[in-house]
Amino acid sequence: MPKFLKPEVNNANETFWEGLKKEKFIIQKCNACGDVFFPPRIICPECLSNDLQYIESKGQGTLYAFTEIRGRAPGVKTPFVVGLIELDEKPGRFLSRIDAPYESLKIGERMKVKYVHEKNFSVHTFIP
Repeated sequence: MPKFLKPEVNNANETFWEGLKKEKFIIQKCNACGDVFFPPRIICPECLSNDLQYIESKGQGTLYAFTEIRGRAPGVKTPFVVGLIELDEKPGRFLSRIDAPYESLKIGERMKVKYVHEKNFSVHTFIP
């Protein structure tokens, strides 16, 4: 059973997924209002402008909350840990897989991106 499901790529997130293949964590910045955000969108969530640019994140942040998924997830090996990460660039918090044992994690812990290359796609997790 695979560890990760293949992501659904579309016009809004294609640059992000291509960045992961090159081990770059891509977020967006609005040229109209300066807001930085993630996940990728076609318009700015702050001012609704579509004048956006892609910028590379350092891929580092803080663990805000986390939990362990123990039940069955279709097509994915369990258990695994997910957490809310807030990147240093402050694009908002987002959910991500955490590649560490649940018992070893602490809220407020520093995290960094880890790139995972599967057969036909790349994904990311975070590690302490």
